[in-house]
Amino acid sequence: MTASMVVPIKVNDAVLTASNIPEDDYPVWVNGATYTLGARAIRTVTHSVYERVVAGVSSEAPENDPDSWVRVGATNRWRPFDGSLGQVASNSSSITYTLTSPVMADAVAFVNLAAVSVQVVVKDASSIVKYDQTRELIDTSAISSWLDYFTYETQYEPEQVFIGLPIFSSYTVEITLDGEGGDASVGEIVFGRAVILGKILDGSRSGFNDYTSRNIDQFGNIELTVRPTARKAEWRFAFDTRSNRRIQRELEKARGIKCFFYPGDDMTEFYLSVFGVAEEFYPSLSAGGTTIDTLSLVGAA
Repeated sequence: MTASMVVPIKVNDAVLTASNIPEDDYPVWVNGATYTLGARAIRTVTHSVYERVVAGVSSEAPENDPDSWVRVGATNRWRPFDGSLGQVASNSSSITYTLTSPVMADAVAFVNLAAVSVQVVVKDASSIVKYDQTRELIDTSAISSWLDYFTYETQYEPEQVFIGLPIFSSYTVEITLDGEGGDASVGEIVFGRAVILGKILDGSRSGFNDYTSRNIDQFGNIELTVRPTARKAEWRFAFDTRSNRRIQRELEKARGIKCFFYPGDDMTEFYLSVFGVAEEFYPSLSAGGTTIDTLSLVGAA
């Protein structure tokens, strides 16, 4: 029950070196072209989709012309690295990515998964395989009776974490999400290094924030505007008091970075993991050797 966080490496063009998802969501923006209201275009420089909010000739790149264009989000290919769970990358049959690590790393986490299996292969600079593991993702936890068995609709494990990978600079990480003929999708891929925080204890809890707006008129009618949810959790965890400096240093270094907080393999069924940020951490240290405190986690939408 070791609690840890995966701190991501920034994935750019030098890191994401291959994928079977084409970057062709919409036509590429053309300088000097005329765009109608609502027209969409992509910029492969920013890996983003933009929508035209004012009809007319476009003589400036969308990312530099906020009066005429609004950014809709990342392109399908780059959605797993945009720091948001609101849009998932999807592809027919399978999704593949090849990441070339610029530094040492040891972890890959997947959030909002929908696939039959996930495979992670690590190769050194000479293309020699150093690690190869495949995990099946069919989730049968909802089956508790024969009726459930015969009426079961396929569900998938929403998260997977591979920790302890032998990744050095210039090593490649090959990822395959297999949909076995159906669509495969993933919300976020967190590629980086794992930092151990402590051990999860009883009393930890998890839930979600619902950003749906609720307007109630004078007659009691409720009008709902459905918006995303975001996970949240409070970890009660124990750690060696002498580790306080290291833990606080790691949390401080990760401020402003969305990380994957993972409670350990033994706790996956309790749904305590969060992709997001840590809030204030201010432990009351115990001179007895073990400190117990709470870490609040706020998930990304």
